[in-house]
Amino acid sequence: MSSFLDAFKEEGNYVEDSDIAAELNASSSDEEYLDYVDSHTAKKIKLENNKTVEDSLNLKTLKSNQPEGEILSYHELSKEQSVVYDLIVKGGRNVFFTGPAGSGKTTLLKTIIHGLKVKHDAFEDSKALRVGVTASTGLAAMNLKGLTFHSFLQIGLGTLKAEAIAKNLLSDINFNLVWNSLRVLIIDECSLINSKLFQKLEKVARLVRKNHKPFGGIQLVLVGDFYQLPPIIEDYDILAKIGIVKDKTDYHEFKRKRFAFCSPAWKKCIEFELGLKEVHRQKGDPKFIEYLNQIRLGNVTKEIDQEMQKLTRELSPIEGVEPTYLFPTKFKANNYNLQQMNKIKSRTYRYKAALDGKLKGTNEFAKMVEACMFFKTLDLKVGSQVMLVKNNFPEGVINGTKGVVVGFERVDSSLAEKTSNTKKNTNTENDTITHHLVNPLYGGNLESNIDGEQYYPIVKFLPDPSNPSETKTIIVQEEKFELQDVKTGHALFSMCQIPLIHSWAISIHKSQGQTYNFMKTDLRDTFEFGQCYVALSRVTSRAGLQLLNWHKSFVKANNLVNTFYIGLQDPILISKEETSSESDYDY
Repeated sequence: MSSFLDAFKEEGNYVEDSDIAAELNASSSDEEYLDYVDSHTAKKIKLENNKTVEDSLNLKTLKSNQPEGEILSYHELSKEQSVVYDLIVKGGRNVFFTGPAGSGKTTLLKTIIHGLKVKHDAFEDSKALRVGVTASTGLAAMNLKGLTFHSFLQIGLGTLKAEAIAKNLLSDINFNLVWNSLRVLIIDECSLINSKLFQKLEKVARLVRKNHKPFGGIQLVLVGDFYQLPPIIEDYDILAKIGIVKDKTDYHEFKRKRFAFCSPAWKKCIEFELGLKEVHRQKGDPKFIEYLNQIRLGNVTKEIDQEMQKLTRELSPIEGVEPTYLFPTKFKANNYNLQQMNKIKSRTYRYKAALDGKLKGTNEFAKMVEACMFFKTLDLKVGSQVMLVKNNFPEGVINGTKGVVVGFERVDSSLAEKTSNTKKNTNTENDTITHHLVNPLYGGNLESNIDGEQYYPIVKFLPDPSNPSETKTIIVQEEKFELQDVKTGHALFSMCQIPLIHSWAISIHKSQGQTYNFMKTDLRDTFEFGQCYVALSRVTSRAGLQLLNWHKSFVKANNLVNTFYIGLQDPILISKEETSSESDYDY
């Protein structure tokens, strides 16, 4: 570790600054807030190296039918996407980019991440921390194989004052190392970060890195859509107690200007605010794209209202697959799934995830389990409605594809002998077969409680609801999701589970960033700006969408967001000089 640290000193990352040191020494101790500090050890991400650097630099063309969200070659990027890529990767500029749902933000971001890793030689373990891949939510972070920015930057809940957070970080060489090794910080779903927290992060970066430049000289890549769900603001009593707001006047102003772009730090840090326009998710339904773009802005014309009313017709199950039901709250979604599961009177096959990693037993580990799309315990029956939560499935079925469990396949005995330590148990209480998943080797280690029998679900998937004849029936085996320690290669977090979730229902909040091809949603109880738009924009076309309780008054957009988006730059209009010129940041 010391040689690693010395290397950073040699590169000029430990610059002593008397003014910043004085500011730290003069700050209050904030003893009353220490209960909120997350004191876990440094957590580092091992970044993937699936290609050689030479191949990465060439960015060889991938298959055109690749699943959504995968890395594209430079030549596969649209014109507006290539401008964003050039500004960030070639120019090293601080950029926020956004776009309507389905505009390929995640696909572009993954391509940018790959390019940044190549640029900063971040495939090597000793340099992997140069590119910090983070998101504001656990689900978005998992999708990028990163961590939440709270975890990666080791700021705990972020409730301490900036000076107190910086003192904690500077007192630990590992935490200090994470911050001072960074060249680029990527934050996906930045629209869920509130203005006060963003302001605090910027100050912490300057204090810890002892660098007066915006965000301590770290290049920022921010991605999100402020027209979607806004940051959650806690009640006044809570925020006042921990010192986030001074009084009720401050609280109401904070709620009004909750968005990260409202903070002075945003204006100081972000050089380019770019808006993607081309939509890929609903590409086969141009009228629907037009309607969604208006709904995103909070506009509902007479034509849109009439067309949405037509979607209140009932969608019938296709090949036994029912549309996924989006609810405004997680509570309602979970209850609906449970009700539907209990209606099926047949044997339950229970799959318990294998959980492991160096962080096991910590609060951070528990948060990762909660954030992962895999279920900790997955109950399935013949007739269960499910959704695949894995990309690059060998049979070509992609993340978000719906299906129905049509049976269970017993694991071949010869395979079982090679891969499992079976413990036979004749307990048949509740007629449930429980599988404890251990390792992802072929079938993995499965232990069942009925004569040692081991089963995998057989799922009939419906890739395209408009073409019900094209179903794919697949035996689904378990998969492992893992985050590794940069230096040792050991797993910080590992979860092995069947990559299926119940798809009768899901909350609108959890659906953000997902794509569905067959869904219905009840909009009556939507309560937040952007919630209606998020629900409507999850689906690929009107053919796969059913609306319940539609009314145009449910469509709401925030006026501050409208004003901010009017000022966004069109990537197409950015000059070549701007995309090729280098930033004066420290990296």
